[in-house]
Amino acid sequence: MSSPIDPTQSATGAQPTNRIAAVEKAAASLSVRRVGAAASAGPGEGSVSLEAFPANPPQEVLDQMAHAAQRYASLSAEGRQLRFVHGDDGGPRMLEVRGADGEVQQRLSLAEAFELAAGEAQ
Repeated sequence: MSSPIDPTQSATGAQPTNRIAAVEKAAASLSVRRVGAAASAGPGEGSVSLEAFPANPPQEVLDQMAHAAQRYASLSAEGRQLRFVHGDDGGPRMLEVRGADGEVQQRLSLAEAFELAAGEAQ
C-alpha cells in the first residue's frame, strides 16, 4: 500500500519545522545569565546558567504548605478526616469533614474551605 502523503509533508502540505530554529527561538525567550567568574567574560565565553523555573518554591508557598500540614495534623489528632466529593446530583466539588466514625460532620463549598484555610472564616 502507498500513502498519498509524502513523508516530508503534513496533511496540509506544510514543510516540517526546522528543529534547530525552533529550539533557538524557545531558548531566546528564557532567562539566561552568566555565573561565577564567567560573568565578566566576553560574549560567547564562560559558563551560562539557564533559569527556566526556580529551583525551589517561594518562601510564602513553603509557609502556606507548612500551615496546611499543621492544620491537617490537628484535624487528624481530633479523629477528623477531610474528603473532596462531588456535590449532590453531580454538582460542584465539596469538602466534607468527617468524624472518626466516618459520619459527615460538615460540608463546605471549595470557596468556603479556602476561606477557612486562609483564616478568613470560622
